[in-house]
Amino acid sequence: MRVFRQLGDVGMVWSLQSLKDLEDPLLLSGHLAMFLNEFNLAQDLYLRSSSPVAALEMRRDLLHWDQALQLAKKLSPDQIPFISREYAQQLEFIGDYPGALTHYERGVVNIGGSEDHNAACKAGIARTALRCGDIRRGVNIAAEMNSRMLKRECAEILESKKYEKNEGCLGVEGSFLPGCTVQQRDVMHD
Repeated sequence: MRVFRQLGDVGMVWSLQSLKDLEDPLLLSGHLAMFLNEFNLAQDLYLRSSSPVAALEMRRDLLHWDQALQLAKKLSPDQIPFISREYAQQLEFIGDYPGALTHYERGVVNIGGSEDHNAACKAGIARTALRCGDIRRGVNIAAEMNSRMLKRECAEILESKKYEKNEGCLGVEGSFLPGCTVQQRDVMHD
């Protein structure tokens, strides 16, 4: 710690101070390896330590989703839907809509207290289904949801994909009405 203090690396000093009471040498070594960006070594050390779930937390914090999902299968299966949702959000952001759709679908859970999580997954399914060309599914999910913002986003996606809403399809502020149908605009005749 003294060396980092003399170097003026306040962040490293604070990080090291948080470890001073750790008694498990493997856990301590894992943290040190992580601080030095030796993530594979850190994972190995964490997995052998008294707190193997630290490996999962590290991969999740680093946004190493595939590795986090693999670790979650072994260490904490109840975290898989939540990691899948986070992964799906990143995939959607970078434009991998089929991958995002798959992970949003894996994210939906049937346990109490997960309403916000499920709403985020269903909204993601609606958006990515539209982007993947599954218009009926995307529109139906958006119509079921109680979110004006989602309905507006879906209307924008449809517009960008050159889909037209039939008359009576959109409600207030771009929201979909139940039973709405969508037809692809014939670009050749515009």
